[in-house]
Amino acid sequence: MPNPNGNPSALVPAPLGNKRGEKHGLYAARREVTPEVRAIAADLMELPHIAETDAAAAIEIAKLLVLIDRVDAALADGVVERRGRLRTLVDQRRRLSAQLERWYAAFGLTPESRFEFASKLSGGSLGEEIQRRIAERRAEAEERSSSDGA
Repeated sequence: MPNPNGNPSALVPAPLGNKRGEKHGLYAARREVTPEVRAIAADLMELPHIAETDAAAAIEIAKLLVLIDRVDAALADGVVERRGRLRTLVDQRRRLSAQLERWYAAFGLTPESRFEFASKLSGGSLGEEIQRRIAERRAEAEERSSSDGA
């Protein structure tokens, strides 16, 4: 039933791919792999410790970065509260940051994750190295004491 107060000439269906109401893309049903996402993922794939099989993770990190940028742009007005309540986007931003932090760690993009990776490659952790050196010194001390007593 048509709206008797409506303007029929204004009742034009939205074109295919309508993004009129999209402000930040947080609630978009499908996050596309945009050229911006592809460019970020390509930069990530050039890192020396990354393998070709890491491409899906690089794309996911890139999507998160683009989405976070969009949320930040939507929050750029400085308004954190509305009607005395924290804006939904602020909470979503916090969640996205936590998710990105986990992806960064898994992808070796944090100092701690790179240190752990390097430690594993070098054959052990710092604690294991300390224990090895203590054992060597004890063995040397026992040798000296047994040779001094002989």
